[in-house]
Amino acid sequence: MRKISFMIPNAWGQYLYQILFPIKDLVDGTWDVGCDVDEPYLQAWYNMNGEMVDLFASRCFSNQDFFSLLGSRVYYIVSGKFSLTSPRKNRKNGLNPPCIEILVTDSVYVDVYAADEKILFALYDNAINQGFENIELDG
Repeated sequence: MRKISFMIPNAWGQYLYQILFPIKDLVDGTWDVGCDVDEPYLQAWYNMNGEMVDLFASRCFSNQDFFSLLGSRVYYIVSGKFSLTSPRKNRKNGLNPPCIEILVTDSVYVDVYAADEKILFALYDNAINQGFENIELDG
């Protein structure tokens, strides 16, 4: 998988939606929302009647539900790992690894990993168009 890195504003907004919007209709599968050993906390909230509420009540979403949630609320994200797994398994080994992973750290640092070049470059071009900072394409 190749990687794009960039910085988003440290502010309330719909930044995950803005990052991923160009591929909304290009991908399908299940989004797993959570963390791993390197990123131990999922921290993302929205304001409901003056109270901070966890943005992700569930840790698993269909593609449609994931984008619907991200596009319908204004939220603040500090950290998290978001992985899209395709419904199709790899023919060689029967495994089903994530085809896209997004890591958010310290509210501003974003790493996006994608196996598909078309998806990767759509996300790269979008990061430029959104005005995100320090955009780098690795791999």
